[in-house]
Parts: sequence; structure tokens; C-alpha cells
Amino acid sequence: MSALPALPALPALPALICDAIAARQLLMFAYRDVVRIVEPHLYGLNSAGHESLSAWLRPGLNRSNPDGWWRTYLRTEMRDVQRLDETFARARPGYNPDDERMTRVDGALPSGEPTGPQFVRDDPAP
Repeated sequence: MSALPALPALPALPALICDAIAARQLLMFAYRDVVRIVEPHLYGLNSAGHESLSAWLRPGLNRSNPDGWWRTYLRTEMRDVQRLDETFARARPGYNPDDERMTRVDGALPSGEPTGPQFVRDDPAP
């Protein structure tokens, strides 16, 4: 019988998540037996005392909301967490780095992050 692969120690998981937030890298993990691919935005301790991740679930991964949406994930229920090479450009609309549901923030996109569509003028301003 072969041994199961070792899982990362729980203390290493917060660092992996926070590093992904800082680098704007996608995370992939199993949550309640479903694989999720998310854009991580905020990680820390929620008001119930659980370490949690606030992230945007990537579009197209769920039939009930094909455009993606905000989700909160408990660290203790996240399995096989991996940082992906793919990155995301900016914070999603609705991102709140000062979310009152978080009593401690360990990792967050900067508060100055643009949160809406960004437009660049092709012609110089007068």
C-alpha cells in the first residue's frame, strides 16, 4: 500500500494564500468536494474566530452564476490548495479591504486598488 502524499502544514497554508494575494495569483483548491478556482482578495480571522478567505470565484465554473461571484471560504475546509501561474489584473467590484466581518487581516489587496473597469484614453488629454 502506498502512502498518501503529505499535505502542507496548516501554518504554511496562510502564507501560501497571502503570497497569492500579494502576487495576484489564482488559487485552486477543493472545497466541499468541488474544485474551485478563485481570485483571492482578503485573508484573515472572521468575526466567528475562523481563518477565512474572501475571494472571487472565477466565471464559468458554476451554472447558477456563470459570471462569477464573491465567496468566503473557511481555511479548515480548503483542501489541496495550489497557487496557479495565472494572475488577475485588479480587485473585483465590491471588494472591501476593510470588511467588518474580518477581525484580523493577514493578507489583502491594497485599498487603493482599482475596483471597476479601467479605461485608457488613446488620444492625449488636451
